[in-house]
Amino acid sequence: MGFNWQHEKSDHWRAREIVHRLEDHRMLYDPYEAERIQPVIESAERLRDYLAEQIPQCESAALRDHLRDMQAAVRRCLTRIHRAQSRIDELWPAVSELRSRVGTTAEAIADRFDIPVNGDLARIVYNGESAVAARAAAFVRGSPRTPDGAPFPTCPSCGVHDSRIRWTADSPPGRSWWCTVCDTHWTIRWPTT
Repeated sequence: MGFNWQHEKSDHWRAREIVHRLEDHRMLYDPYEAERIQPVIESAERLRDYLAEQIPQCESAALRDHLRDMQAAVRRCLTRIHRAQSRIDELWPAVSELRSRVGTTAEAIADRFDIPVNGDLARIVYNGESAVAARAAAFVRGSPRTPDGAPFPTCPSCGVHDSRIRWTADSPPGRSWWCTVCDTHWTIRWPTT
């Protein structure tokens, strides 16, 4: 028993350090209009490298798996940004998805290890884009609804239309969605009236 407690204690400390480190990455929570492409890329690369250092040091599989999920989200974001070749319309959906995935994972880590999340990072953990995605499984009167009460859209690729759809961002052209089943991204344009 004492052995497991020691592992839990060391991972609690590590998890706290990781959550605090996330607060240093402004690209996770700053307004999009305040961001430029190159600093976002550099911040994402630093975060990816930091997570790669932390993963082998984790005692528990739970923390290690959360960090691997976060690392995969950072890699995916960097891949999408590099493919976009500086096209702004491609950059922000990639960053939005990263914020959603990192925020959801940070919330899971904070819950598992009882770590408070404060300051700017709390925007993506509790009140921001990831909070929207994490709470998208809410059900209203027995039918799946998004946090704002709207029905889920249907994935244009695989036809899923329930809580496995994630609302990743709202922007001037419309609302962006991501299907966790087939990894499809799409935007539903705002109605023109």
